Amino acid sequence: MQGMVIATRDEQGGASLASGVSSVILGPYNLQLYPTKAFSVYNCGSATLSGVVIQTNPDPGGNETQGGSSINATMAAPNAGLWETYDDTSFANLASGGVKTVYVIDKSAKWWRLIATNDRTPPITASGYLYGAGV
Repeated sequence: MQGMVIATRDEQGGASLASGVSSVILGPYNLQLYPTKAFSVYNCGSATLSGVVIQTNPDPGGNETQGGSSINATMAAPNAGLWETYDDTSFANLASGGVKTVYVIDKSAKWWRLIATNDRTPPITASGYLYGAGV
Protein backbone atom coordinates (compact mmCIF):
# COMPACT_ATOMS: atom_id res chain seq x y z
CA MET A 1 0.00 0.00 0.00
CA GLN A 2 1.81 3.00 -1.29
CA GLY A 3 1.76 6.10 0.91
CA MET A 4 0.73 4.23 4.08
CA VAL A 5 2.67 5.27 7.15
CA ILE A 6 3.14 2.77 9.96
CA ALA A 7 3.64 4.36 13.35
CA THR A 8 5.80 2.54 15.86
CA ARG A 9 6.51 3.01 19.53
CA ASP A 10 9.42 1.66 21.52
CA GLU A 11 9.66 1.98 25.34
CA GLN A 12 11.61 0.36 28.15
CA GLY A 13 11.54 0.45 31.94
CA GLY A 14 12.33 -1.58 35.00
CA ALA A 15 12.47 -1.75 38.77
CA SER A 16 14.33 -3.43 41.60
CA LEU A 17 11.81 -5.42 43.64
CA ALA A 18 12.42 -6.23 47.29
CA SER A 19 10.77 -9.34 48.69
CA GLY A 20 7.01 -8.91 49.01
CA VAL A 21 6.92 -5.83 46.76
CA SER A 22 4.88 -5.08 43.63
CA SER A 23 5.92 -2.22 41.38
CA VAL A 24 5.24 -0.72 37.97
CA ILE A 25 8.07 -1.70 35.64
CA LEU A 26 6.61 -0.17 32.47
CA GLY A 27 4.01 2.51 31.82
CA PRO A 28 1.44 3.78 31.97
CA TYR A 29 1.48 4.43 28.23
CA ASN A 30 -1.30 5.58 25.93
CA LEU A 31 -1.26 2.84 23.29
CA GLN A 32 -4.65 3.45 21.68
CA LEU A 33 -3.00 4.25 18.32
CA TYR A 34 -0.98 1.00 18.43
CA PRO A 35 -3.34 -1.99 18.12
CA THR A 36 -0.42 -4.43 17.78
CA LYS A 37 1.77 -4.60 20.88
CA ALA A 38 4.58 -6.80 22.13
CA PHE A 39 5.42 -6.74 25.85
CA SER A 40 8.70 -8.37 26.89
CA VAL A 41 9.96 -8.98 30.41
CA TYR A 42 13.52 -9.87 31.38
CA ASN A 43 14.21 -11.25 34.88
CA CYS A 44 17.67 -9.89 35.69
CA GLY A 45 17.59 -11.39 39.19
CA SER A 46 19.10 -14.53 40.66
CA ALA A 47 15.72 -16.00 41.69
CA THR A 48 12.41 -16.72 39.98
CA LEU A 49 10.20 -13.63 39.49
CA SER A 50 6.74 -14.34 40.92
CA GLY A 51 4.93 -12.67 38.10
CA VAL A 52 4.16 -9.68 35.94
CA VAL A 53 0.64 -8.51 35.22
CA ILE A 54 -0.41 -6.64 32.09
CA GLN A 55 -3.02 -4.05 33.06
CA THR A 56 -5.29 -1.73 31.09
CA ASN A 57 -7.18 1.43 32.00
CA PRO A 58 -10.06 2.94 29.96
CA ASP A 59 -9.66 6.48 31.38
CA PRO A 60 -10.17 8.87 28.42
CA GLY A 61 -7.98 11.49 30.12
CA GLY A 62 -4.73 11.33 31.93
CA ASN A 63 -1.11 11.84 31.06
CA GLU A 64 1.89 9.59 30.60
CA THR A 65 4.56 9.64 33.26
CA GLN A 66 8.22 9.11 32.68
CA GLY A 67 10.87 8.59 35.32
CA GLY A 68 8.39 9.42 38.07
CA SER A 69 7.52 12.88 36.74
CA SER A 70 4.76 14.00 34.43
CA ILE A 71 5.67 14.86 30.86
CA ASN A 72 2.91 17.48 31.03
CA ALA A 73 2.59 18.52 34.68
CA THR A 74 -0.82 20.17 34.10
CA MET A 75 -2.51 16.79 33.53
CA ALA A 76 -2.94 14.00 36.05
CA ALA A 77 -2.08 10.36 35.38
CA PRO A 78 -4.90 7.98 34.35
CA ASN A 79 -7.48 7.34 37.09
CA ALA A 80 -5.80 4.94 39.54
CA GLY A 81 -9.13 3.28 40.40
CA LEU A 82 -9.76 2.08 36.84
CA TRP A 83 -6.81 -0.28 36.35
CA GLU A 84 -7.87 -3.84 35.52
CA THR A 85 -6.01 -7.04 34.77
CA TYR A 86 -5.61 -7.91 31.10
CA ASP A 87 -3.24 -10.88 31.56
CA ASP A 88 -1.90 -12.27 34.84
CA THR A 89 -0.67 -15.70 33.72
CA SER A 90 1.72 -15.21 30.77
CA PHE A 91 4.61 -13.90 32.87
CA ALA A 92 4.01 -16.05 35.99
CA ASN A 93 7.12 -17.62 37.58
CA LEU A 94 9.68 -16.20 35.17
CA ALA A 95 12.98 -18.01 35.85
CA SER A 96 16.21 -16.21 36.66
CA GLY A 97 17.69 -14.86 33.42
CA GLY A 98 14.44 -15.64 31.63
CA VAL A 99 12.92 -13.49 28.90
CA LYS A 100 9.38 -13.81 27.63
CA THR A 101 7.32 -11.81 25.12
CA VAL A 102 3.54 -11.57 24.96
CA TYR A 103 1.91 -10.32 21.78
CA VAL A 104 -1.37 -8.41 22.07
CA ILE A 105 -3.72 -7.22 19.34
CA ASP A 106 -6.22 -4.93 21.06
CA LYS A 107 -7.31 -1.40 20.26
CA SER A 108 -10.05 -1.06 22.87
CA ALA A 109 -7.90 -0.01 25.85
CA LYS A 110 -6.14 3.33 25.99
CA TRP A 111 -3.70 2.93 28.87
CA TRP A 112 -1.33 -0.03 29.41
CA ARG A 113 1.24 -0.89 32.09
CA LEU A 114 3.21 -3.81 33.53
CA ILE A 115 3.25 -4.54 37.28
CA ALA A 116 5.88 -6.97 38.64
CA THR A 117 5.67 -8.86 41.93
CA ASN A 118 8.46 -10.50 43.91
CA ASP A 119 7.13 -12.96 46.52
CA ARG A 120 10.57 -14.43 47.10
CA THR A 121 13.97 -13.51 48.51
CA PRO A 122 16.41 -12.00 47.39
CA PRO A 123 15.57 -8.71 45.66
CA ILE A 124 14.99 -9.06 41.91
CA THR A 125 15.49 -6.56 39.11
CA ALA A 126 12.97 -6.87 36.29
CA SER A 127 13.02 -5.01 33.00
CA GLY A 128 10.07 -4.42 30.71
CA TYR A 129 10.06 -3.58 27.02
CA LEU A 130 7.27 -2.48 24.72
CA TYR A 131 7.04 -2.37 20.97
CA GLY A 132 3.83 -1.03 19.47
CA ALA A 133 2.78 -0.73 15.84
CA GLY A 134 -0.16 1.01 14.23
CA VAL A 135 -1.25 2.49 10.93
